[in-house]
Amino acid sequence: LNVLGGLARSEQGRAECIRAGGLDSVVQCMRQFPDHDGVQEHGCRCLAGFAMDPTLHGQISRLNGVALIIEAMRRHSKVVEVQVNGCHALGMFAGSDDQKVRIGKSGGLQVMLDAMSAHPKQKVLHEQACAAMALVCEVDE
Repeated sequence: LNVLGGLARSEQGRAECIRAGGLDSVVQCMRQFPDHDGVQEHGCRCLAGFAMDPTLHGQISRLNGVALIIEAMRRHSKVVEVQVNGCHALGMFAGSDDQKVRIGKSGGLQVMLDAMSAHPKQKVLHEQACAAMALVCEVDE
């Protein structure tokens, strides 16, 4: 998953990952190993990379990507890396009003606030959470 997370950050890498079934594999791993810190950390990182392409948001939504990220953040609330990657992924999904509403209704704002409260000295986490919350709260309609 760590390698996929790196690949998913570039347009070419993302396209290759999608063709090879990488998105489905990431989701399957996150579902199969919900209690594994590393799987959830890198799974959130992968989903953030895939979400850099707005054309993939629908596919990720059908796979319940937002719910997976929020669940990972809830289960691994003490793991800073899961929280950072989860906040980043939620921010990357906040490209449309539909996604923003989905994040809000799924408890995404609360899980980001909880992450900040649990890790008050983690600057990168606070930056990612604040950026993601600002995007989620900026509804265009």
